[in-house]
Amino acid sequence: MVDANIPDIALAPDKTVTKIMDRFKLDLSDEQAQISLIKDIEINYNTLVGNATDFLHTIATAQR
Repeated sequence: MVDANIPDIALAPDKTVTKIMDRFKLDLSDEQAQISLIKDIEINYNTLVGNATDFLHTIATAQR
């Protein structure tokens, strides 16, 4: 990746490679990575639902 001459990677190659390795959970077993992915999905889903609820509440109160 570092030798691909991609501008964003070239600025901080070590940081970029580490970030990708962390994101893909290469240090975990398949089962551990699956559990981690499910946890991330649940957290992001709950955040999305909460944000949507807050947004709809703001709209509803603004119309009063």
